[in-house]
Amino acid sequence: MVMRAYLLATLLTLAVPLAAQAQSADLVLCDRVAADPSDPDKPADVKGVTEIASSDVRTAIKFCKQAASSSRRAMFALGRAYAANGQTSEAIIAWRKAADKGSSAAMVELGVA
Repeated sequence: MVMRAYLLATLLTLAVPLAAQAQSADLVLCDRVAADPSDPDKPADVKGVTEIASSDVRTAIKFCKQAASSSRRAMFALGRAYAANGQTSEAIIAWRKAADKGSSAAMVELGVA
């Protein structure tokens, strides 16, 4: 019984740092298909894609939209996905929201647009 309690305490101790670093599955999928390699908000372990593949645009819009409410990085990526899909107005709206939350990458895109 003591050994079981010790193992449980050890597992809980290990789980706390993992929970602190946890990201939503939506954000992970958004990053996988739409993160910009030059985005300073992007974690170092996320490679990013220079251009969103046409076959990934719908996936990017879906998952970045779901993650955007809690992540300026996802909101910026959502703008990239909209732009890749030819939805310029929606891209500008997404980039403006990301810029309002402090995304410098979104500010650059707005300046370019």
